[in-house]
Formats: sequence, structure tokens, C-alpha cells
Amino acid sequence: MTVSALGSTVAENAKGQPELRVWSWINLPQMQSWFLTQLEAQRVHLLLYVPFFMLLGDYIYFSLSVEPSVWLTVVLGVSGLVAFALRHRSVAALFIAIILLGFTTAKIRELEVATPMVRGSTSGVILGGWIANFSDRANDARMLEIVVDDVSGVPDDEIPRRVRVYAPNAKQYQVGDYLAFNAYLSPLPRPVTPGGFDYGRNMFFSSVGAGGRVIGQPEVIPGDVPLQFQYRRIFRQLRAAINERISAVIPGALGHFGASMVTGDRFGIGDEVTLSVQISGLAHMVGVAGLHMSIVGGFVFWAVRALLAMIPILALRYPIKKWAAVAGLLVCLLYMLLADAGSRTERSFIMTATFFVAILLDRPAMSLRNLAISAIIVLTLTPEECFGASFQMSYLAVMSI
Repeated sequence: MTVSALGSTVAENAKGQPELRVWSWINLPQMQSWFLTQLEAQRVHLLLYVPFFMLLGDYIYFSLSVEPSVWLTVVLGVSGLVAFALRHRSVAALFIAIILLGFTTAKIRELEVATPMVRGSTSGVILGGWIANFSDRANDARMLEIVVDDVSGVPDDEIPRRVRVYAPNAKQYQVGDYLAFNAYLSPLPRPVTPGGFDYGRNMFFSSVGAGGRVIGQPEVIPGDVPLQFQYRRIFRQLRAAINERISAVIPGALGHFGASMVTGDRFGIGDEVTLSVQISGLAHMVGVAGLHMSIVGGFVFWAVRALLAMIPILALRYPIKKWAAVAGLLVCLLYMLLADAGSRTERSFIMTATFFVAILLDRPAMSLRNLAISAIIVLTLTPEECFGASFQMSYLAVMSI
């Protein structure tokens, strides 16, 4: 649009004409058609997008300032199932279904681990329970994770399912022992800085509702070790024997560093070695994670297949590749139980196991589909991992490779 004085042959731009010209170039129906075309073209790759939309659902849940009710979660879950049933009619329905199901699984996980929490510092607590796990500290001390069985001195509505307490001179206690002791309990720690690492959040997703310290010497109550602790007790004893053997051959902080790479036990590494690996960018090698799991599983897979290939009658008549995959899968399972480093090691096992299962199903082992499947499994079982730097860096690293 132009305007000019009466009788003039010189035209001048009207105010806002450039903006109108830009908008005239935008064809909304054409853009919508192009977007839908691109969306339909990705239908064969929809599995690769599922983890991202599950993450979106998890983020929505964890960003809420109030806890959604169970009934709201049920409604959203049913809505997600209905949308999933309509996935063949519309790709958008599938994405909406994944978001809703991601939100629902996060709420289900919260209900699974939920525990009453101590709201204030409490002394004079008498507590009894089984040792579910522990980590070594200096001077023969240990941080014990206790499954609470009997407690007094805490309000009934604040009795947690588990507590994590510091116990001096606790080298003799093992997983599955029943302890009775006096304790000082305190609420879960909060982040030191706004937006900082929330250690209390990690404890909550382990069903730990209080931290504290043992007062005096605990009493070990004789009795049978519950079945749920028996296998962990066996592997913890094996883990301790391996650590002692490595430390005997390689004394000092380097021995503890080597033990951490084999069994995931980080105790005794020392500040100097820790600072060195942090500066060099190799801090991810401390403890058992995806790197260690893939090395162990890959080596066993290669070794078993190589040995079987040396026997012609087996190599020519039987699927030795699948046999090697089964061997690698079993060794990775045993390695996970031995390391017992929590969700990080479990996630690494799921990633590695997905590749071996793909071999058993005659599918390509190294593919983005397998990576997406393992991410879906991890986010379904432990949706709280979505905020973990370990989860994000592991999958981004594998994706880039």
C-alpha cells in the first residue's frame, strides 16, 4: 500500500507496510500442510521420539508445585491409554499418550517409594531394623541404610520406611544384620544453594525418610537373614574380598582407585587422586557405570564367541553368536549385583542388556532403536533419573557415538 499527494507522481511507503509485506509471504495453510507431511514422514521412526516425550511428561510432573492427587493421575493415565489406542489415526495422539503416560509413571514411582519423613531433629530415638546397605567411611565407620522395623521416640505419622545413619566402629556389621540402637535423627538435607544438587531428593527415591547418627554401640539381634537381603549379603562379602585383594597387590590410593573401577567402591581413593581425575576429565571412570559394563560385557561376548569359533563343529552348526550374547548378558547381571552402585549401575546394565537381547532377536545391536528402548525402560522404572546428569550424559554420549 502506498500513499502520495494529490497530483504527485512520487509514492511513499505507508507506516507498517514492510510488516504487512512479511505477513503476506506467510501461508499458514501451506505451513500446516508441510508440518503434517513431515510428521507423517517420521511415522516409521516414532520409537526414537518416545523417550523425549516421556521426558516431557516427567518434567511436567516434577515441576509441579503441588502433588497431584491419585484420582487425577488415574484420569490422566486412562486418557493416555485412550490416546495410545488412537495412535494409528493420528501421530499427535501417540505423542499426547506418551506425555500422559510419562506423567503417570512418575506419579506411580512416587507412590512406590513414598515414605513418611521426619520433620524435625529428634534425639533419644530407639530404633530396630535390618541393614539394607552400607558404605564405608574413615576410621572403620560406616553409613548404614536401615529398613525400619521397630521405633520409638518418633511421631507415628513420621516413622520412615528407611533411615540412613552414621555409625562409628561399624566394620563388623553386614547386610541383613538386625540392629537395635539409640539414634539422633534429622530431616533430609536440602540443597546448599538455590537450584543446587538435592541430596535429600535422591534419598527420598530410596525410601529414606531421615538421616542421623547412631548413639552408642548398636546391639546385634540374632536371627535368620531375610530372603530379600541374602543375595546382597553374599555379593557384598565377595565385593569386600575383591577390594582387599586389589589393595594388597596395589597399596595406597591407587589400589582403592583400581578397586573402585572393578567393584564401584569409592572409599579410600583420597583427595589427591580424586582431584587428579577431576582435572583430567576422567572422574566418570570412578565407580561402575556404562563404560565399565560395556567393557566387561563386550569382552566376555568377544572371548566366548572367539573360543567357540575355534571349534568347527559348533561354529558351523550352532548360533555361537547368540550363545556369546547370553554369556555376556549373564556376566553383566552378575557384575551389576557385585557392584551394587544403585540406579547408575542398573541403568548401565539395562543399556548393555538391550544390545545383547537385540542379538538374540536377530536385530542390529548398535542402533538408535535399541538406545531408545533402553531409555524407555529406564524412564519407566526410574523416572527420577531424568534430572540426573549421569543419565543425560550417558545417553547423549551413546547417541553421539
